[in-house]
Amino acid sequence: MPNPASDLQEEPRTAGRTALGLGWELLATEPKSALKAVEEAEQLFSPNENDAEFCEEAGLLRGCAWMHMGMYADASALLAPLLATASNAPVTQARIRGRAALGISQVRQSNTEVGFALLRESLGQAISTGDQELEGQVRMFNGIACNEQGRRAEAIAMLTPALQCFLACGNRFGVAKVRGNLGNTHFAMEEYDLAAEHYMAGLEVLRQLGDRRGEAVGLGSLGRVYVKLGELDRAIDFFSKANAEFRALGIALEEVIGWNMIGQTYVKANAPLKAIDAFRQGLALAESNNASAFIGSLLFGLAESCALAGQLDEAANAFSRALQITSAPGQLQARAEGLLGLARVRQANDEDAIWRSLPSERSALEEAVALAAREEVPSVAREARLMLARICEKHGEFKDALCHNQEYYRLQEAFWQQKSKQALARAEVYYAVAQHRKEAEMAQAHAKDLSGALEEARREHDRAERESRQKSELLSIVAHDLRNAVTHISLVAEVIRINTHDASLLENCHDIDVATNRLDRLIRTLLDQAALEEGRLVLQSSIIDLSACANAVWKNSVSFARRKNQELRLNADRPCPVFADNIRVEEVIQNLVDNAIKYTPNGKRISITVFPGDEVTRLSVHDEGLGMSADDMTRAFERFAQLSSRPTGDENSTGLGLSIARQLIEAMRGRVWVESAGKTLGSTFWIELPVKPPV
Repeated sequence: MPNPASDLQEEPRTAGRTALGLGWELLATEPKSALKAVEEAEQLFSPNENDAEFCEEAGLLRGCAWMHMGMYADASALLAPLLATASNAPVTQARIRGRAALGISQVRQSNTEVGFALLRESLGQAISTGDQELEGQVRMFNGIACNEQGRRAEAIAMLTPALQCFLACGNRFGVAKVRGNLGNTHFAMEEYDLAAEHYMAGLEVLRQLGDRRGEAVGLGSLGRVYVKLGELDRAIDFFSKANAEFRALGIALEEVIGWNMIGQTYVKANAPLKAIDAFRQGLALAESNNASAFIGSLLFGLAESCALAGQLDEAANAFSRALQITSAPGQLQARAEGLLGLARVRQANDEDAIWRSLPSERSALEEAVALAAREEVPSVAREARLMLARICEKHGEFKDALCHNQEYYRLQEAFWQQKSKQALARAEVYYAVAQHRKEAEMAQAHAKDLSGALEEARREHDRAERESRQKSELLSIVAHDLRNAVTHISLVAEVIRINTHDASLLENCHDIDVATNRLDRLIRTLLDQAALEEGRLVLQSSIIDLSACANAVWKNSVSFARRKNQELRLNADRPCPVFADNIRVEEVIQNLVDNAIKYTPNGKRISITVFPGDEVTRLSVHDEGLGMSADDMTRAFERFAQLSSRPTGDENSTGLGLSIARQLIEAMRGRVWVESAGKTLGSTFWIELPVKPPV
């Protein structure tokens, strides 16, 4: 006969196991809901001495949920003893998932060796079950851990088959997750086109699933990619769409981060007024939601944007507020970056009385260096050291300048060593992927002749792109090494000049200066060309004085003109503001003046003239030199152009200077052109730049 008491006891147990099953289904997408399912299951299923299996599974699910929620220490404390107790027990899906979750938790607590051993063990067990969904999940965990530890080749090797597992079993959420992680891995490898491809594919799946939060995260990831690719308008569009989703979902912290990214991107796009609006919106949202961790960074961004837009009072006020709230732990990296920004602004606007209550340029840089060393932010330390070296050189403090330069080049060398390691890691990934493709081609060669031909063409294209990138990287490494040597030679010559009165030694020092200056300009030309080709050149535009730029170039060049008995005149008697990058504008003017000296005979005249205007300001470099034909003027700004005229003093030419000048001026929303009445009738090179920043 049926036992009614036994049936009544079995019903809640069945409901409890059903709740546990629901928890496992929710784990990957909604870990908090999975945790609630555990609690509900435990209430339904009253454990006793015969329910050890249920208690273990509930504990494993709770530990996995804590891992997904970022509670790694709690997850480890719960999962480790459970799995140790079950070490001789049969392998179950719950134990495999628990072991993988424990592995991830250990890696993220810096117990990498233990963590990876657990992950490898769980993968072997998952493969042995023949369950593709489980294998895909464990492979994905392995790939995520490898990527977080910088092991990119292993990450790709894990994530690629994980994607195939999820595709085969129809787990679309798993497909989207793996796509996102493949995007993260390629982003870390600076393979931005491949990152965008994976992010876009994952985003489409998330849209089909109706996962709005995941979609918003994907949009933000694509925004980061397009910033790196230099497609700033597209980046802003993706960041804005992500923010709209976060706003609709009520996820304020993610929206604050989005406004910060939008503001930084507008700064890169030389649109300070739009950047100001973005930073203000982010600040208002952060303050209303007590998101204090982001307020300092937003204030520093607002301050720099206001300075770029000429709103100096508001810039000083924002810097002051930011410095007051970024002295606590957790804010120090933002403070280091903000102090570097303050130094840049003070360098351009140091005469104004409004900055007196803020740290000086030197004080800001010295604190930035100390914080960058403490917080391990080498990019800040490098730029701050270089700026300090220039300040010391300006004040005649050459020993301190030498010290800062040496530290800068030490940091720069470490940077290039890291780049070399990344290049090697990319090569390993390329090799692994190439091997995979080769095996696939061999297996399908007879059935897919056309597909094989297309794949070969793509591989050749990829190889050509890789070789081009490697060429540029090698050029950059060699050029930076040469610049290190040139700078050191210049500083040693300066120390000798200070400590000697020997006329022959002083003349030798002068000859060293001439040679190193010429070599430095050549190196800078090569680096600029490489940066322009790769889209890496970032302009720091602000309101600058074009007359001051012209005056600086005149001072640098007048002695060179005198060697050819040439008269170099400057007609720039009043300030002429333009919105441009100060350093790059000086480089362009210097190139035009160098060319004028190079192609003008002895005893002739060269003039630099600034013409102020309301909307645009122009600068001309006119010479009485060899002049240009109509064909010369058409080809003057092409790379490696060989024109009909030759230097009048056996000088050398790379053929890159005018091409770089045009690209730089056009990037600053300006124009550059040449006019000449013909051969032997001299030439006039013109630069035109906007007076105001873009609206």
